[in-house]
Amino acid sequence: ANPRAKRTTRILRRLCYLLLLVLLVSFVVVQAAIEQTAHQAVEHTPSANYVLVLGAGLYGEQPSASLETRLDATLSYLQQNPAALAVLSGGQGSGENISEALAMQRWLTAHGIAQERLVLEDQASSTVENIAFSLPLLAELGEGKEIVLITNDFHLQRADKLAQHYGLRPQLLGAPLPDLPFITINNYLREYFAVIKELLWLTFFPGSLPQAG
Repeated sequence: ANPRAKRTTRILRRLCYLLLLVLLVSFVVVQAAIEQTAHQAVEHTPSANYVLVLGAGLYGEQPSASLETRLDATLSYLQQNPAALAVLSGGQGSGENISEALAMQRWLTAHGIAQERLVLEDQASSTVENIAFSLPLLAELGEGKEIVLITNDFHLQRADKLAQHYGLRPQLLGAPLPDLPFITINNYLREYFAVIKELLWLTFFPGSLPQAG
């Protein structure tokens, strides 16, 4: 065989091993950060009169399992804090018949929360838009006030970093994922790639992030 071809093959193989090692290490680091943020959120009991709830998928008009756990956490918080108001953020995506914000409002009012306590942000289609598009609504409710951010525990780390980019320092309230292995694995894998993507955005292309409002 051609010595040059052998050397090229050897170099490519080593590069592949190196790439796999980088992916493995970065995956472990990202998951450790996710778990640390989730653990810190559990240790702290939030207390604020303004809540930001991040949307998740619907099946037609029905909340997905992930979204329902966020709604359970929101319901519990609003019941324990009767003066609190909530911004519900989420637009209408593929396979969804209504906006996630409207679905969340319907679910919460059906469980006894007064509609007057719920403010809808129904345009966001991503986590970064959830934060950016909710800022004016949060400002109208209470400029400079403490805010509780509610989402699934695996999602807290990324949501918190994006919130800080927009000048928020929210308290965190994590909703556990449903106890279904496929959902857990799928969400954690998706979250890894989302964290890497948004880390690149925040580091190299901060100007490409949506403007507040």
